[in-house]
Amino acid sequence: MNSATPTHKQLSQAIEELPSEVLPELANFIEYLQFKVSSTPALKKDEPEESNFLMKIAGLGDSEETDLSARF
Repeated sequence: MNSATPTHKQLSQAIEELPSEVLPELANFIEYLQFKVSSTPALKKDEPEESNFLMKIAGLGDSEETDLSARF
């Protein structure tokens, strides 16, 4: 697979070429991806989830302050 965004056909072909002993691991990974997709809330378009999460932990997510040095 050389494409940045593989097609279903390319993925199917790659799976067909895998040895049977790795198929259980592939099945587990697919289950993980399905869980991840179904449990992840929609992200803001302009803000990655990681930075949003870290800002909330720091208590800065809803703040209008621009000079954060005064808080510490």
